[in-house]
Amino acid sequence: MVYLAWLVILFIPYWLGPIIVWLTQKARADPVFEPFAPGRHSMAEHIAASFRQTCDALSTEGFHVVADLLQTGQMKHVSTRVALLENPATAELALAIAMFTVARPTRLVATYAELPTKFRDGRSVSVHNSPLAGSFTPPPSRVVVRLPIVRDPARLCRTKRAYLELHYRSVERVPFAHQGEPARFVGEAMVRELTEQVEAGACKT
Repeated sequence: MVYLAWLVILFIPYWLGPIIVWLTQKARADPVFEPFAPGRHSMAEHIAASFRQTCDALSTEGFHVVADLLQTGQMKHVSTRVALLENPATAELALAIAMFTVARPTRLVATYAELPTKFRDGRSVSVHNSPLAGSFTPPPSRVVVRLPIVRDPARLCRTKRAYLELHYRSVERVPFAHQGEPARFVGEAMVRELTEQVEAGACKT
């Protein structure tokens, strides 16, 4: 019995650790985004500056901000600011994203650009330069291209265009329905991704 008790103690990190991770990584099933209000929402200046740099870089490729949003509570102690940008001339969509801790002092988790493209046949391609490896496995209909080495969002945009020209030249693209309610559009996109992972058994809500 003493031997068995020591075995249980020895293997605690191997069975208790995954349980703790599973419990603490639980995501809300109803992510909500609201308009970012400088007077009501706080954001450290160095994080805000990094976020603005991403938006400014995308503007050199013809994008302009159509919504500035904030999401809290999806991940514990982390807030996410998202700018939704569009290029009217090319019908392209882009997102500038900054994830930061809410504890003091505020720490930047990641800032990056994401450039999604949707096709008539239901497929999609998303190109981003997040330094963080994604924890979700995309379904076969969605291709995710992660290029953390391409830190300049403008260069990332040009890289995305070249990638689509090379691999999807003959595939018809369709616009995203984001104009009416940008906050709802971003929230529903996150819900779809979470739902895909739940259905695949990769995460829980």
